[in-house]
Amino acid sequence: MIGIVSNGFGETYVALGVARKISRRGVKPLLFPLIGNIRRVEGEVELCFIPNDTRFGGFAFWSIGNFLKTILSPLDSKNEIANFLSFLKQLRKNRDRIDKVLVIGDPFLLFVVRKSLLKDTKIIFLSLFKSELTEKHFWFEKKFIRRNVNVLITRDDYTAEVFSKMGVNAVFFGNPMVSSVEIKGIDLRENKDLKTLLLLPGSREYYAYNILVRMLYIAETVFDKYGFINVLCALSDTIDKKKLNEWVSKHGWELKDRDDKFFIISKGLLKVLCGYGVFGDMLNVSDVVLSIGGTATEQASGLGKPSVMFYDPSTGININWFKRQEKMLGDSVKIFYEFSVSEISNEIVHLLTNESERRRRGEIGKKLMYDANATEKIADLLVSI
Repeated sequence: MIGIVSNGFGETYVALGVARKISRRGVKPLLFPLIGNIRRVEGEVELCFIPNDTRFGGFAFWSIGNFLKTILSPLDSKNEIANFLSFLKQLRKNRDRIDKVLVIGDPFLLFVVRKSLLKDTKIIFLSLFKSELTEKHFWFEKKFIRRNVNVLITRDDYTAEVFSKMGVNAVFFGNPMVSSVEIKGIDLRENKDLKTLLLLPGSREYYAYNILVRMLYIAETVFDKYGFINVLCALSDTIDKKKLNEWVSKHGWELKDRDDKFFIISKGLLKVLCGYGVFGDMLNVSDVVLSIGGTATEQASGLGKPSVMFYDPSTGININWFKRQEKMLGDSVKIFYEFSVSEISNEIVHLLTNESERRRRGEIGKKLMYDANATEKIADLLVSI
């Protein structure tokens, strides 16, 4: 059987995208997400591990600061360790069922999977986190990949070229983050004649509420400067509506259900339509994206949507990560390293009023996040290998 292993919110999003393609070929893959949102997993996969709601998403998540916070917090530390040990247990328990596995994540996850499964298990490694263009693989990681991976799938052509010269069977199919975006064709704009701003506050609950409040202040200022716009907000299932209401109400916003699927956060004439599980459809109809998420911003760029990001220390994401995003996404994203409602809103207004600039940045994003139906090609490879 085919196993799929992932270790992050973005990685698990891609894992589900690939799993859907595999299931349409008559094969039901086994899914092992160490970290990620699996609340919308359906019968197309066999979910073999349900991750805990870990606060930081792993001991080494994004920064040394988070590593230390996790270690020094007995509850967080216990939760992370329990999650990891349970993950290992399920991998080992199912190893006789797995004859080939897709590993989506970083070299550490690859090492864990290799040591947990049988020696003759075929390993396909989708190296999403690292690239020879941005964050290069260490020499010992390259050595381990060369010795233990049957096929390496890279996120860019140059990385595939580097590993191919080392004797690794490396391929580049395009960026699977982009082709993993699920678009059902639902248009959620209230007024299709108005420009649309999409808010993406991230998947991790420990910072998303505060980030969304900041984004609401920006949206309010954009509304004051530009005029009427559609404002959409795509929420992860990890975000609790009741807690969100507590946060936004403190800042003068009112939260009301629109129907059984969506709710509206409003202040005065400005309304923000919020929903779960509709990221692809909201992104598809948006003109500009205000984001804090990594994978989501890359997906936005890949679909030709210019993005604006801002650094916030409350996320625990260090500045170097934002610089990595800047290098990877080029002019398709504008990053503010100091939070300023005035400056960020000015940038968004500039994009809303300048169609040629939106198009220019959008084309840059499409080129850098090049996708050639990567998830389909990965699914074909897994079924045929």
